[in-house]
Amino acid sequence: VKITGMSPLPFLEKSGWLTPRTFLAHCTQLDDEEIRSFAAHNVAIVHCPRTILRLGYPVTRITEMRNNSVRIGVGLDGAASNDGGSFIGELRLALVLHRAASDATAVPEKDWLSTEEILHMATRGAAAILGRNDIGHIDSGMAADLAAFSLDQLAQAGVLNNPLGALFLAGNDGPAKLTMVNGNIL
Repeated sequence: VKITGMSPLPFLEKSGWLTPRTFLAHCTQLDDEEIRSFAAHNVAIVHCPRTILRLGYPVTRITEMRNNSVRIGVGLDGAASNDGGSFIGELRLALVLHRAASDATAVPEKDWLSTEEILHMATRGAAAILGRNDIGHIDSGMAADLAAFSLDQLAQAGVLNNPLGALFLAGNDGPAKLTMVNGNIL
């Protein structure tokens, strides 16, 4: 406001930044009007939960954003504001962070993110935000980028009937057992 004389939303709008090609990271302090404006302009948010926790930011209002059809992907910040660089760990935090509020902002259990929703936000959702239709899911003609993880560790005991739950909730911060980029096993 000191420099432009405007709050961030009017400044972004006047500057032509509120477009479907725009995606912004974090957005931890958006109010209801700003969330509705982002949805109306099809602006996307990249959610990086570990950075939010590390830097002490307010929790991003993911449920309200999703309820207003804001496009959301999950991202991973660099070492300056992310302590581990584990994308699986980032997905785990994204999945459970919004359950922790203990006041009026608490998300009711019926609205908690599911493992399938987090996987979608990290794959198809993030690919769409980047304008990529050649990545984000496995299908004929796609880039064939894939990571596979072992679920035979003690941490996953008893949850193998739900592989995504085993991976995202029971814990696995180890390296992938297989990575494939553009169909090439690395």
